[in-house]
Amino acid sequence: MQSDFEIIELKIYAPDGEVLYCSDTEDIGEVNQHTYFHQIVAKGHKYTKLVPKMSKSSENKTLNSDVVETYIPIMRDGKFAGAFEIYYDVTLKKELLTDLVSRSSIMVIILSIIFMAMSLFIYLRNRKEYSISNTLDNYLEQHKYMSIYLFVITMATVFISEFFIMVMLDRIKKNLSISSELLLNFMDSLILVFVLYPIMYFFVFKPLLIQITERKQMAEFLRVAEKEWDTIFNSISDMISVHGVDFSIKRVNNAFLNFYGVTHKDVIGKKCYEIVHDSTHPFNDCPHLRCIQSKIPEVQEILDENISVPVLESVSPVFDEQGNLTSSVHIAKDITHIKKVEMELKEKAIQLQHLNENLQVLVSEEIEKHRQKEQMQFGQQGFPMRVYSTLR
Repeated sequence: MQSDFEIIELKIYAPDGEVLYCSDTEDIGEVNQHTYFHQIVAKGHKYTKLVPKMSKSSENKTLNSDVVETYIPIMRDGKFAGAFEIYYDVTLKKELLTDLVSRSSIMVIILSIIFMAMSLFIYLRNRKEYSISNTLDNYLEQHKYMSIYLFVITMATVFISEFFIMVMLDRIKKNLSISSELLLNFMDSLILVFVLYPIMYFFVFKPLLIQITERKQMAEFLRVAEKEWDTIFNSISDMISVHGVDFSIKRVNNAFLNFYGVTHKDVIGKKCYEIVHDSTHPFNDCPHLRCIQSKIPEVQEILDENISVPVLESVSPVFDEQGNLTSSVHIAKDITHIKKVEMELKEKAIQLQHLNENLQVLVSEEIEKHRQKEQMQFGQQGFPMRVYSTLR
């Protein structure tokens, strides 16, 4: 039985665990009182355990081979009627599998290291070559699992291919009686190349080439978009700056630099109140501070002796995807001309007010003169004058 079916031992149990039959007659009559038999097998469930060589089985027997110990319940009308116990020798199969896994693992490890090095090189090169922006961040977010996908596909492809190749070579070795390890290794490598290359091309290299092409196109798009944005940003005549919540200046346009006579190196990272107001802290009615507190746009007319002209400052908050305030955009407009027109209008209004007052006085005097003249005319007529006065 062992040579034909690789079965080391066979037992038949009664419902109470007594051994009714055993290929080893010494065990007949013994009772299995172990927990697994009465709580698992006796309830209609199979029980299987792999027992390594020179280890103890579920019945505390030391085995000289790798064995799969299996218990199969016998059920009649839903009731437990007994069980079969089979000790199946898997020593040879385990050795073949171990040898297969060992040889496959070497190839998997080598290819995995090469692939990981290649993926890391491409990733670092892309991160270094392309400037990071919100659009590129979104692209990388969408493709963040690409490297994992390629790595998993590579490992799975190599492992499955090598497994089937080793099984096929094992059959070839037995059927053709090939004993040359060199020939077997050559056949292994040859078959692996023919099987693995098409799969690797369509599932690994082709997606990788597509990703590289997409990243190059994305990088070119970002370069053009960033250049256009810089052109538009620096073409605006108003002073524009981006401030962090810690009052540090993150970005400014050319109008800002020209107005204050500074360079990017002089302002980026510096506190806005140091550059704009020549102070060590924000002033009392700072629109940026109000914007941080209110988280809504703020507008403030600023008259500061450190700023040679009056400016109208509008501050708009900037939020991230989680709704957290990260910075604010400042647009400062020189309103010198507006203030001049405003002063002229105020002067004109005062002049008009004086003219209006003088005009009212003149009108009142003319009315009084006209009334007196009428009285004099009616006074010369006598009665009509008295009637006229009465009626009035």
